[in-house]
Amino acid sequence: MNYQVLDVKVKDTEETGKLYTYFLDNSREIAPERVRPVIVICPGGGYEWVSEREAEPIALKFVGAGYHAVVLHYSVAPAAHYPTALRQLAWTVAHLREHAAEYHIDPNKVVVAGFSAGGQFFAEEILQRIPDRQKSLTEETQQPQI
Repeated sequence: MNYQVLDVKVKDTEETGKLYTYFLDNSREIAPERVRPVIVICPGGGYEWVSEREAEPIALKFVGAGYHAVVLHYSVAPAAHYPTALRQLAWTVAHLREHAAEYHIDPNKVVVAGFSAGGQFFAEEILQRIPDRQKSLTEETQQPQI
């Protein structure tokens, strides 16, 4: 497994998040060029801390099922302010897609899961990207293909 801790630095803020990666290695004997879906885990914590129980234990469950996983330790209050966490999530997804070949990620299968505050800010990021907010989510989005 390839485990790294990356700094998540976005413009216009001094706060730095951390991205913990859990990338499975490919076997030279079995599908050496295999790509996998990746799940971005956004733990909860009430915007004041990041819950460890909703971080690595969740990532390892997905790794055990054959996914790559990353945990975003986004910046929290009181040092960080809105929309820093949203921008760190956007940076994370862009980074994973930009480095898909290096990490053996299927860039079309980047999935985000959030818990409590992490789920709320993920949902907010998605809702901000819907051009016509009068339409329902089912009309605007498709089910992820995993």
